[in-house]
Amino acid sequence: MKKIPLFYMFSLMTILLLALTSGAAAAKVSYEYGELVVIYQNAGKLKSSTTVYFFYGDGKEIRAHQSENDPRGLESRRAAFKEFIESYSQRKYTPEDPSIIAVLNTLGNDGWEMIQFSGTQASCTGSLPPQSTYLFKRQR
Repeated sequence: MKKIPLFYMFSLMTILLLALTSGAAAAKVSYEYGELVVIYQNAGKLKSSTTVYFFYGDGKEIRAHQSENDPRGLESRRAAFKEFIESYSQRKYTPEDPSIIAVLNTLGNDGWEMIQFSGTQASCTGSLPPQSTYLFKRQR
């Protein structure tokens, strides 16, 4: 009968132990998911509005809405993004011109990782407003 050297036996046991512990650690990882929805709407020549929703966890929701007499909708978007960031982070937001990137960075700083994006443009009939949807996950 041939003897197995101690080094090979130790290596085999180490690999087996690592395989068992890494599988157990991977099974315990769980995620929570969130959905950020941004809707831009023009209601007439001058009126525009922006609505931002973030749904996550057990029915938790943060919502911001801003309407302005703004033909391009830029000011209503900035105001809605600022309001959303302030309500999400529960602190005053200092930059004057927030954008969707500032919203995404705020969520990213809190551990959210974007996993999918979809955007719809306004239809030719004008019945659906442009909408952007971002799906997020973060480790619990």
